[in-house]
Amino acid sequence: INGANTPKRGKKGRRGKIDKEVDYLVIGAGAGGLNTAMDLGESLASIGEMNDDSVLIIEATDRVGGRHEQVDVVIPEGYNGPDLKMGVGGMRTNPTLHIQRRLSEENEVPSHCSAFGNHIFARGRSSRCEDPPSDGCEIFTAFCSNDPIFIDKTQTDKIPYGSAFNLEGVASTNDDPEGAALQYMLEYEAVNPSTGEVCNNDDPNPAKKCAFEACKHYVDYRSFLQGIFGIEFAEFISLGNVGFLGDQGSSINACRYIDWFLREYDTTSINCYPEGGIQAIDDKMLLRSLAAGVKIIYNEPAITIDSISSSSKKGKKNGKKNPSKDQNKFVVQTPNYTINVRKFLFVAINPDDIRGGKVSGSFIDAIETQKPFQQPKGSAVATVAVQWDPNSPAWFLDELDKRGGSYSYRQWGDLDCFSRAEFIDTPYMRQQNTIRAVYSDYRCLDLWRELIEAADSGNPEPLQQRVLDGLRIAFPDHSIPDPVFVQGKLWEAAWYFSDPLNDASVEELANFASEPSPGESVCMIGDSYASLYNAWTEAAYQASQKCLTDRFITESGSEFDADLASELTDRYKDRDALIAPFDFGAPNTDGFKIGAYEFFAPFGCLYEEDGSLLSEYTSGANCGAPACA
Repeated sequence: INGANTPKRGKKGRRGKIDKEVDYLVIGAGAGGLNTAMDLGESLASIGEMNDDSVLIIEATDRVGGRHEQVDVVIPEGYNGPDLKMGVGGMRTNPTLHIQRRLSEENEVPSHCSAFGNHIFARGRSSRCEDPPSDGCEIFTAFCSNDPIFIDKTQTDKIPYGSAFNLEGVASTNDDPEGAALQYMLEYEAVNPSTGEVCNNDDPNPAKKCAFEACKHYVDYRSFLQGIFGIEFAEFISLGNVGFLGDQGSSINACRYIDWFLREYDTTSINCYPEGGIQAIDDKMLLRSLAAGVKIIYNEPAITIDSISSSSKKGKKNGKKNPSKDQNKFVVQTPNYTINVRKFLFVAINPDDIRGGKVSGSFIDAIETQKPFQQPKGSAVATVAVQWDPNSPAWFLDELDKRGGSYSYRQWGDLDCFSRAEFIDTPYMRQQNTIRAVYSDYRCLDLWRELIEAADSGNPEPLQQRVLDGLRIAFPDHSIPDPVFVQGKLWEAAWYFSDPLNDASVEELANFASEPSPGESVCMIGDSYASLYNAWTEAAYQASQKCLTDRFITESGSEFDADLASELTDRYKDRDALIAPFDFGAPNTDGFKIGAYEFFAPFGCLYEEDGSLLSEYTSGANCGAPACA
């Protein structure tokens, strides 16, 4: 811990713990906690209200960033560029994730952006996109997700022999059966591509109702797909580019998933990878928080959170709350501290940790029985990062646009225990020769859990061998050498969707997080409470901004202070102005504004014929605007 930013030690209290008092306490230094601490801390400093005991973050681990965890990799000989890291947690963002995109820009974190060329495995057959993107102009590129229907290119619509999926009938005559299914599922179209019938909400058969009504009649998302499309068509959709296979493999609420997918459907094909991973944004937010006077204590998980009901109502005077520093509102116990919270508490604790008993107290008792709190359901995800010798071009460069660098590469499907792998081709990643060989894979979580635990305990060989076995099956024409680095991570709750039997709406969940205990000065600011952005870090930023807006900016908010509200409002306006709203155009046109720290493919000007870098890599190296500019 940086001594200059460590809070002064208080007096010893009960059980030998150190007593502390703060105005604002943030529990958790993940994306939501850091964003909140930075915005609040800098705003308080701007209006002259920041003191040594104003804002404190407590973090359960020895680092910030939560599920954005990055690991150090083997550095090439003679390398002097920016720190090279590979993610075993969240890695990418997207132009439709507005707050995250602007925070990257605001914190001057360079990001390299490109679309994917895709390789799909389905039922023992595979297909590669024939026409991967050739420049940075197309933000919605083909995913070739329909090719598994006619893998060997010899069958016809009438005779689908040997196809991965038998979609005979109405579906097989559709040029884009996946697109037709998604259009129907989102009620952009009323004709079910599986039956050819127009949906009818008055029909007593749930399978014949329109999607938004039909979803209410099925236990979970998978049974919903099978009910309205049939088993074969549903299986085809699960192997296409719709979320993750684990979304279909685990039991989640069908209607809430449709809410999410209605927004997700317009997510672009382009993904942006910050230098140093998304944690680079977290690190910048931490530095800014500390500079503003925010304090942080590591390795201090909250054990109990108790609310202290106030018997007196506080009024307003000239747009300000009357001060009440003698009235603590919450008491938070950690292993070494008793922390009294005078003004407001921000809780960014994983719901699974709360439900798992890692934290207790009267506040926890008050929220655990509430329907919205019970809705978020964690999805377990395994990741394995692999690095090959960074001193020579990697074996997989031949799968990429080796000279032009115009797209990244992804394989997904039902191949063994490798439901998704990502070969991220940016100048930053090409410097280090790393890939994410395992991502998600709900079918083999027990396998990856055991192998990762063994590797963490000092026996990495089985994990390495299992990864190599899978890659060699996927790429039989390549000679894949042994890697120089392998690192796995099993996230028991990498992201959240909704419990299948909990029908709390998106708005109910978001409003609960903004005021989880009516009348008390507390918010929940984790990513699990902004369910329109499930599986993206954007959800944490959305929860943070809603909390500060509802409780601190809005005049009817419990914490409204005219000066602080004005400062926070200006902050959000300035952030929004950094990049114009996304308008589904093309890069560098009036419909799509590129940020000063966003660099789009192609990156061919940086590469030799063999795919190696022309010169030593420097931060933000790029080739200027896309060719369509």
